[in-house]
Amino acid sequence: RDPEMSRGLGDVYKRQALLRRLDFRNVLPAVFVVLCVGCYSVGILFDAPSRLGYGTSAPFYTLFTYSFFHVSFLHLALNMALFLWFVKRLRPFSSDNRIFVFAFVGALLAAWISRGDRLVAGASGINYVLIGADYLFRFRSLYPQFRVWLTYTVSLAVSLLLGFLLPHLPGALHLVAFLCGVCWASAVVYNPFKKVMTWIRKMVRKK
Repeated sequence: RDPEMSRGLGDVYKRQALLRRLDFRNVLPAVFVVLCVGCYSVGILFDAPSRLGYGTSAPFYTLFTYSFFHVSFLHLALNMALFLWFVKRLRPFSSDNRIFVFAFVGALLAAWISRGDRLVAGASGINYVLIGADYLFRFRSLYPQFRVWLTYTVSLAVSLLLGFLLPHLPGALHLVAFLCGVCWASAVVYNPFKKVMTWIRKMVRKK
Protein backbone atom coordinates (compact mmCIF):
# COMPACT_ATOMS: atom_id res chain seq x y z
CA ARG A 1 0.00 0.00 0.00
CA ASP A 2 1.17 3.53 -0.82
CA PRO A 3 2.67 5.07 2.39
CA GLU A 4 1.23 8.51 1.57
CA MET A 5 -2.25 7.03 1.08
CA SER A 6 -1.91 5.19 4.39
CA ARG A 7 -0.95 8.41 6.17
CA GLY A 8 -3.88 10.21 4.54
CA LEU A 9 -6.31 7.50 5.64
CA GLY A 10 -4.78 7.62 9.12
CA ASP A 11 -5.42 11.37 9.34
CA VAL A 12 -9.03 10.88 8.22
CA TYR A 13 -9.62 8.20 10.86
CA LYS A 14 -8.08 10.43 13.53
CA ARG A 15 -10.38 13.31 12.60
CA GLN A 16 -13.40 11.01 12.64
CA ALA A 17 -12.42 9.65 16.06
CA LEU A 18 -12.00 13.21 17.38
CA LEU A 19 -15.46 14.21 16.12
CA ARG A 20 -16.96 11.13 17.78
CA ARG A 21 -15.35 12.08 21.08
CA LEU A 22 -16.68 15.64 20.86
CA ASP A 23 -20.22 15.67 22.26
CA PHE A 24 -21.95 18.64 20.68
CA ARG A 25 -24.98 18.03 22.89
CA ASN A 26 -23.01 19.63 25.73
CA VAL A 27 -21.71 22.77 24.00
CA LEU A 28 -24.23 25.51 24.85
CA PRO A 29 -23.67 25.74 28.65
CA ALA A 30 -19.92 26.18 28.11
CA VAL A 31 -20.57 28.80 25.41
CA PHE A 32 -22.93 30.62 27.79
CA VAL A 33 -20.30 30.74 30.55
CA VAL A 34 -17.66 32.06 28.14
CA LEU A 35 -20.06 34.72 26.86
CA CYS A 36 -20.97 35.78 30.41
CA VAL A 37 -17.29 36.16 31.34
CA GLY A 38 -16.64 38.12 28.15
CA CYS A 39 -19.69 40.34 28.65
CA TYR A 40 -18.65 41.04 32.23
CA SER A 41 -15.16 42.03 31.09
CA VAL A 42 -16.60 44.43 28.52
CA GLY A 43 -19.46 45.51 30.77
CA ILE A 44 -17.26 46.86 33.57
CA LEU A 45 -15.69 49.26 31.07
CA PHE A 46 -18.97 50.60 29.67
CA ASP A 47 -21.36 50.12 32.62
CA ALA A 48 -23.31 47.64 30.47
CA PRO A 49 -25.64 46.22 33.18
CA SER A 50 -27.30 49.62 33.61
CA ARG A 51 -27.75 49.89 29.85
CA LEU A 52 -28.56 46.30 28.90
CA GLY A 53 -30.52 45.23 31.98
CA TYR A 54 -34.20 44.48 31.41
CA GLY A 55 -37.15 46.43 32.74
CA THR A 56 -40.29 48.25 31.64
CA SER A 57 -38.28 51.32 30.59
CA ALA A 58 -35.59 49.35 28.74
CA PRO A 59 -35.62 48.50 25.01
CA PHE A 60 -37.18 45.16 24.15
CA TYR A 61 -33.89 43.62 22.98
CA THR A 62 -32.55 43.81 26.54
CA LEU A 63 -34.88 40.92 27.34
CA PHE A 64 -32.37 38.76 25.44
CA THR A 65 -29.20 40.38 26.84
CA TYR A 66 -29.87 40.79 30.58
CA SER A 67 -28.81 37.22 31.47
CA PHE A 68 -25.29 37.74 30.10
CA PHE A 69 -24.32 40.82 32.13
CA HIS A 70 -23.42 40.92 35.84
CA VAL A 71 -22.86 43.85 38.16
CA SER A 72 -19.82 42.44 40.00
CA PHE A 73 -17.31 39.61 39.86
CA LEU A 74 -18.95 37.93 42.88
CA HIS A 75 -22.33 38.14 41.13
CA LEU A 76 -20.81 36.50 38.04
CA ALA A 77 -18.91 33.81 39.96
CA LEU A 78 -21.89 32.74 42.09
CA ASN A 79 -24.24 32.59 39.12
CA MET A 80 -21.81 30.62 36.96
CA ALA A 81 -21.01 28.16 39.77
CA LEU A 82 -24.71 27.53 40.43
CA PHE A 83 -25.44 27.28 36.70
CA LEU A 84 -22.80 24.61 36.06
CA TRP A 85 -23.73 22.69 39.20
CA PHE A 86 -27.43 22.47 38.33
CA VAL A 87 -26.72 21.63 34.69
CA LYS A 88 -24.67 18.69 35.96
CA ARG A 89 -27.48 17.64 38.33
CA LEU A 90 -30.02 17.69 35.48
CA ARG A 91 -27.94 15.65 33.01
CA PRO A 92 -29.68 12.35 33.87
CA PHE A 93 -32.93 13.89 32.57
CA SER A 94 -31.81 15.68 29.38
CA SER A 95 -28.83 16.81 27.30
CA ASP A 96 -26.93 19.95 28.29
CA ASN A 97 -28.10 21.82 25.19
CA ARG A 98 -31.77 21.14 25.89
CA ILE A 99 -31.34 22.06 29.53
CA PHE A 100 -29.82 25.40 28.55
CA VAL A 101 -32.44 26.16 25.88
CA PHE A 102 -35.35 25.46 28.23
CA ALA A 103 -33.69 27.45 31.03
CA PHE A 104 -32.96 30.42 28.75
CA VAL A 105 -36.50 30.48 27.34
CA GLY A 106 -37.90 30.15 30.87
CA ALA A 107 -35.75 33.08 32.02
CA LEU A 108 -37.02 35.20 29.11
CA LEU A 109 -40.61 34.39 29.99
CA ALA A 110 -40.04 35.03 33.70
CA ALA A 111 -38.39 38.40 33.05
CA TRP A 112 -41.20 39.49 30.73
CA ILE A 113 -43.93 38.46 33.20
CA SER A 114 -42.22 39.99 36.27
CA ARG A 115 -40.83 43.12 34.57
CA GLY A 116 -40.82 46.29 36.64
CA ASP A 117 -39.29 49.75 36.80
CA ARG A 118 -36.00 48.49 38.25
CA LEU A 119 -33.60 46.96 35.73
CA VAL A 120 -32.49 43.37 36.31
CA ALA A 121 -29.27 41.77 35.08
CA GLY A 122 -27.57 38.42 35.59
CA ALA A 123 -28.12 34.71 35.10
CA SER A 124 -30.17 34.19 38.27
CA GLY A 125 -33.35 33.83 36.18
CA ILE A 126 -31.78 30.91 34.30
CA ASN A 127 -30.56 29.42 37.57
CA TYR A 128 -33.99 29.52 39.18
CA VAL A 129 -35.51 27.77 36.16
CA LEU A 130 -32.92 25.01 36.70
CA ILE A 131 -33.63 24.95 40.45
CA GLY A 132 -37.36 24.59 39.82
CA ALA A 133 -36.77 21.72 37.41
CA ASP A 134 -34.31 20.04 39.76
CA TYR A 135 -36.71 20.35 42.70
CA LEU A 136 -39.55 18.63 40.85
CA PHE A 137 -37.37 15.99 39.19
CA ARG A 138 -35.99 14.96 42.59
CA PHE A 139 -39.15 15.45 44.63
CA ARG A 140 -40.23 11.81 44.53
CA SER A 141 -36.74 10.49 45.31
CA LEU A 142 -36.09 12.98 48.14
CA TYR A 143 -39.49 12.88 49.82
CA PRO A 144 -38.95 9.46 51.49
CA GLN A 145 -35.76 10.96 52.99
CA PHE A 146 -37.85 13.52 54.83
CA ARG A 147 -35.01 15.45 56.47
CA VAL A 148 -33.17 15.90 53.17
CA TRP A 149 -36.37 16.96 51.43
CA LEU A 150 -37.28 19.36 54.25
CA THR A 151 -33.79 20.93 54.21
CA TYR A 152 -33.97 21.43 50.44
CA THR A 153 -37.49 22.88 50.67
CA VAL A 154 -36.74 25.27 53.54
CA SER A 155 -33.50 26.47 51.91
CA LEU A 156 -35.36 27.12 48.68
CA ALA A 157 -38.19 28.96 50.46
CA VAL A 158 -35.70 31.18 52.32
CA SER A 159 -33.87 31.93 49.07
CA LEU A 160 -37.09 32.98 47.34
CA LEU A 161 -38.21 35.02 50.37
CA LEU A 162 -34.90 36.91 50.49
CA GLY A 163 -35.51 37.94 46.90
CA PHE A 164 -38.49 39.98 48.09
CA LEU A 165 -36.94 41.26 51.34
CA LEU A 166 -33.59 42.46 49.97
CA PRO A 167 -34.03 45.49 47.69
CA HIS A 168 -31.21 44.58 45.29
CA LEU A 169 -32.63 41.11 44.49
CA PRO A 170 -35.37 40.55 41.85
CA GLY A 171 -37.68 38.37 43.94
CA ALA A 172 -40.53 38.31 41.41
CA LEU A 173 -38.18 37.19 38.65
CA HIS A 174 -36.78 34.40 40.82
CA LEU A 175 -40.25 33.14 41.79
CA VAL A 176 -41.64 33.15 38.25
CA ALA A 177 -38.47 31.53 36.90
CA PHE A 178 -38.71 28.82 39.56
CA LEU A 179 -42.33 28.14 38.55
CA CYS A 180 -41.27 27.96 34.88
CA GLY A 181 -38.74 25.30 35.85
CA VAL A 182 -41.38 23.35 37.76
CA CYS A 183 -43.72 23.49 34.73
CA TRP A 184 -40.97 22.30 32.38
CA ALA A 185 -40.05 19.39 34.65
CA SER A 186 -43.75 18.52 35.10
CA ALA A 187 -44.15 18.31 31.33
CA VAL A 188 -41.15 15.96 31.13
CA VAL A 189 -42.19 13.76 34.06
CA TYR A 190 -45.93 13.54 33.47
CA ASN A 191 -45.99 14.20 29.68
CA PRO A 192 -49.53 15.67 29.58
CA PHE A 193 -49.44 16.00 25.77
CA LYS A 194 -48.95 12.24 25.39
CA LYS A 195 -51.79 11.56 27.84
CA VAL A 196 -54.12 13.92 25.94
CA MET A 197 -53.25 12.26 22.61
CA THR A 198 -53.84 8.82 24.13
CA TRP A 199 -57.24 9.96 25.42
CA ILE A 200 -58.16 11.36 21.98
CA ARG A 201 -57.21 8.08 20.28
CA LYS A 202 -59.36 6.14 22.74
CA MET A 203 -62.33 8.41 22.09
CA VAL A 204 -61.89 8.06 18.31
CA ARG A 205 -61.74 4.23 18.57
CA LYS A 206 -64.91 4.14 20.66
CA LYS A 207 -66.75 6.04 17.93
